[in-house]
Amino acid sequence: MTDELTDKTQFEFKTLNWGALSLTPLWLFLNGFWLTAVIYVFTIFIFWPLSLAISLLFFIKGNEWSWKNGSRWESFEKYSDSQYAWNFIGKIIVFTLVIILIMLGAQYFNLFRI
Repeated sequence: MTDELTDKTQFEFKTLNWGALSLTPLWLFLNGFWLTAVIYVFTIFIFWPLSLAISLLFFIKGNEWSWKNGSRWESFEKYSDSQYAWNFIGKIIVFTLVIILIMLGAQYFNLFRI
């Protein structure tokens, strides 16, 4: 059982967290990173490249750090279900934004007529 849990956690930690990328301030706050969320919001207005770096950092390491962040998770299954929902919503948001950007770019360069 311990090896199985370890394999599951290692797999979960290696996956990218799309929710942390697309909804960074909300993800930070709801996963217990309150100070980082406040810093993130201020850096959006003061020095936006730092907020982008924070988003990318939590996109890559967010799963592992969220699990290690404390006792807010009753079990690994509840943690995994929560992060699965964040990833699902995050992927929908990123996909939608990419489609919108492609459509705007195509319209800007007159690639098709609407």
